[in-house]
Amino acid sequence: MRQDVVATAISLYQARTLTLEQAARYVGITPGMMRERLRLKNIEIRDESVSADEEFAVAD
Repeated sequence: MRQDVVATAISLYQARTLTLEQAARYVGITPGMMRERLRLKNIEIRDESVSADEEFAVAD
């Protein structure tokens, strides 16, 4: 696995461009493995039970 791909996925996750599952797919690993990568880098794992569209609708 290329580290630059992992770094890109993490950056996109942090920017809220990708969900955890999308970031995992981007890298080619399971969501659990992606969660572990984020944890090792001390990156907070978001609660994604609410979609981005719903989140913005609540804020209006």
